[in-house]
Parts: sequence; structure tokens; C-alpha cells
Amino acid sequence: MNKMKLVTFNLRVSVDVDGINCFPHRMGLIYQKIKAERPDIICFQEVRPVQLECLEMMMPEYVLVGQGREADYAGEGLYTAVHKDSIQLLAFDTFWLSPEPYTPGSRFGHQSQFLRICSVLRVRRKDNGRVFLVYNLHLDHKSEEARISQLEVVLEHLKRAQEINSFPAVIMGDFNAVPGSRTIQQCDSFEAVALTNVTEDIPCSFHNFGRVATKIDHMFMTKELQENVTEIGIWDQMENGIYLSDHYPIYVCVE
Repeated sequence: MNKMKLVTFNLRVSVDVDGINCFPHRMGLIYQKIKAERPDIICFQEVRPVQLECLEMMMPEYVLVGQGREADYAGEGLYTAVHKDSIQLLAFDTFWLSPEPYTPGSRFGHQSQFLRICSVLRVRRKDNGRVFLVYNLHLDHKSEEARISQLEVVLEHLKRAQEINSFPAVIMGDFNAVPGSRTIQQCDSFEAVALTNVTEDIPCSFHNFGRVATKIDHMFMTKELQENVTEIGIWDQMENGIYLSDHYPIYVCVE
């Protein structure tokens, strides 16, 4: 059985203010890294339509599924890349992180101006036939209370899914929450489904193109996956002052 490599990758939207680190300048480095590493699943955050077009062009060996976070399913969104050779996509769903998750464009009153969504994939490994769930999320960047409310929606979805079929699951993405925060503790103490932060020892994920160093990206796994983790790390490539993103993508290998 082959190792399975999972990656959470905040792509950083394409804006001119990033100068040499604007997305068009980073595309080549991103392409080279994905080609070299060949992950089985990549959860992307902060993907705008023009970036999605580039990813689809650069990654023909992957199925890319996702949607924008606006009420008409447009705009910035979450997209998950599934390698065609190793992973079979069985089902895909997206919901808004709000009191009414299946009302497009819905939101909590105490969150920032940006809508937030979560996507969940049911996938099957082709080498052993095992099915598991992949959650890709991006929580509010301003309010801890909003992040806690949004994460409750995700955890409730996981609880219901486990009651139907107790498939192994991984929750990954940009939590916008540092280690030890109430947001992260919420996952650590979730009683309905035991979750482990397998990326706990990663010291930094957000660096703002080399200007800061903090940890806000995480990956939580249920026991069946967590017990078989063999490698954890970051993609910290930088060439001539150009980074992959303002976040270090985090990867985890599962045996």
C-alpha cells in the first residue's frame, strides 16, 4: 500500500499589491512544487476564478471540485484537488458556515464582511478501497466568536456524517486561529468525534511573504488516519524573493 499525501494550501488571492509575490509570479513555482511532490489531495483556500483557471491548466492529472462562497456560487472559494490515479471522488458537498448552512450566502451576524464556506468530499483510495471524508474550511479572520460559531457548524456536520457511516475523516484548512486559542481547543475537546491535531508541532504556517511567523493552518484527523501518519512538514520554497504563497502549505503523509 502506498503512502497518501494530503496538503492544505492557502493560495493567497491574486492582488497587485503583493508585487513580486503577486499570483502570476508565483504560478511557476507552484506548478513545479505540485509536480515534484504529487500529492494525492490538496485543499486550496482563497481561490478566485482566474486562479482556478490556472490550476485547472497546470493540474490536468487532478479533478478540481469546489465553488465560490457568494450566494450565486461565484467569487473567491474553496477548491480541492483529487489525484485521478490514486483517489476516486465519490461525493462532494459545500455548505455555508452560518445558522442556515444550506442557504446560499448566509452568515453569522458577528462575523466579518466575508462569507465563509466549508466543502466536504467523500473519497476512496484506489489502492485499498477505503473510504474517508475530507473537509476543507476557511474560518473568519477577525472574530474568535465567529470562528467558534463557524467551527460548530463543521463539527456538527462531521458528527451527523459519522452517525450515518463512521468513515475516517480529516478536517484541514485555514482556521485563522493560533495554537491554544478557543477555536483550536474546540476541536481538541470535541466529544462526539475524537480529533487529533496532527500538525500541532508545525511552528509556522502564515508568514506574509517572509514578514511574520505565526501558525493558523491546521489539520485534524480521526483516530484511524492519525494512527498511520508517517510524515508531517511544510513547503517553504522561496526563489529570488518569491514564495509559493503568504502561507506555507502543510503536508501530512498517511501510510
